[in-house]
Amino acid sequence: MDTKILQKLGLDEKEIQVYLSLLIIGSTTASKVSKETNIDRATCYRYLDSLIHKGLVSHVIQNNIKYFQAAHPEKILKDLKEKENEFEKILPELINLSNLPKEETTAEVYKGKDGLKTVLREILRNKQDHLVLGEEGHFHDLLPIFFQQFVNECKRNKIREKILCTRGVFDKVKKYDYEYSTIKKLSSEISLPTTTLIYENKIVILNWQSPYNAIVISNKNLSITYRNYFDLLWKMAN
Repeated sequence: MDTKILQKLGLDEKEIQVYLSLLIIGSTTASKVSKETNIDRATCYRYLDSLIHKGLVSHVIQNNIKYFQAAHPEKILKDLKEKENEFEKILPELINLSNLPKEETTAEVYKGKDGLKTVLREILRNKQDHLVLGEEGHFHDLLPIFFQQFVNECKRNKIREKILCTRGVFDKVKKYDYEYSTIKKLSSEISLPTTTLIYENKIVILNWQSPYNAIVISNKNLSITYRNYFDLLWKMAN
């Protein structure tokens, strides 16, 4: 089982051990859980209390003995859906807040592979035509499944893109071309270890090397400058 999914729900490794142990054993005492998980009894109680507060464990007292019971996994899904429904109620207000006038220039940094995905999903969500400077195949190599999803969504939503890559990787990048994508190659003397995306008034710099990050800069004048630079290179490319 991939327990990392449970970690994303806010559980640490020990909590997961305790919860899974209860799922397997059923209603039982803290001593039994402690024995099954090799977690000392006092610490085990602490994790059980934490899981109770999170709604993942309940307890009853029988003959002055406390028995613990794991919540059914479907309850977790139900709770998540309820939270999603609650969030949807305030989503319009949050969107309105995000659309308030901003300072002329903003910069955001997103970290890790999930950060890269977050930035790229914005393009899909807003169906943004975009320019790509430095597509060297890193996207496909690092996030192959998400890459294919991204291309499929671009196709489905007819998102147009222009891509500039170096001569050495042109054939590799061309394989993933689609109807609304145009690719040109630059001189092999040019090195492009990062990728720059340009769309709307935004410039996105994607670093494909560990620890992976994306920098999103919002500024109209900077965007125009980068577009002009891209257009110049586009004319020079083959």
